[in-house]
Amino acid sequence: LMVCNWLYPNHIKIGHNVELYSDEYYRIYRRYLSHLLDIRSNHFCLMGIEITPIRDENEKIVDFDLSLLEKHLQIADEMGFPVLYGAYIAHWNHWTDDNLYLLWDKSVAVTEREAYRQLALYLARLREMIELNGWEERFIQPLVDEPQVNNERPYRILAAIYRKFIPYIP
Repeated sequence: LMVCNWLYPNHIKIGHNVELYSDEYYRIYRRYLSHLLDIRSNHFCLMGIEITPIRDENEKIVDFDLSLLEKHLQIADEMGFPVLYGAYIAHWNHWTDDNLYLLWDKSVAVTEREAYRQLALYLARLREMIELNGWEERFIQPLVDEPQVNNERPYRILAAIYRKFIPYIP
């Protein structure tokens, strides 16, 4: 028996041959959440959700649209999950990388000034979403899936940036 507490939207799309974020997709998504609740999963993590940067006329990221993340988490909230996780925000590009990169812009390392600027925008929008939905006591924000020894320093930098902007959410 394999038990997990996370879902990938693309796995639902591919596994069930449905259009991503269609009515049928959300029907199946709810069914998976129901199964997780049936096995008494007490928290839910949505992995691989699209984080959509909003760009200006010069292609510079100026904001983020978190509506897909919010909709998925609102459904989990409505269904009764006591703990909700945000989406990962960074990852290594290769297993042995000594840096981490923003998931929405894999060319930007978290140790760069541009990453700090983008993270400040993203985390402001994330904080707003958490507070508007009243999830302050129930939300956890994962930063990186499988951080490695090689990228320990960038991970600490990313964690410090996160704590600066949303210190009350683990």
